[in-house]
Amino acid sequence: MERGLNERVSKSKVGEYFKLEDRKSCFTQELRAATATFLTMAYIITVNANILADSGATCSISDCSPPAVNQTAGPDCTLKPMRGTKSAF
Repeated sequence: MERGLNERVSKSKVGEYFKLEDRKSCFTQELRAATATFLTMAYIITVNANILADSGATCSISDCSPPAVNQTAGPDCTLKPMRGTKSAF
């Protein structure tokens, strides 16, 4: 069954486009490689997101917009009055 599938795909337009026969490859081998690559990248994206979140390197919209006049964003992303100014809160 696998051999028949590989032969049909390699002779189709998809197989000719990717030159499966010229590269001595087959559809099922390429499918396994694509699946492994996808799962690896999905894992890396998830792990990197967790590492960044644990390190405190998260970003929110308040990090990207300028603070209000006479206020600065603290390390916990809350607005705090600058030194020498009265708080409006």
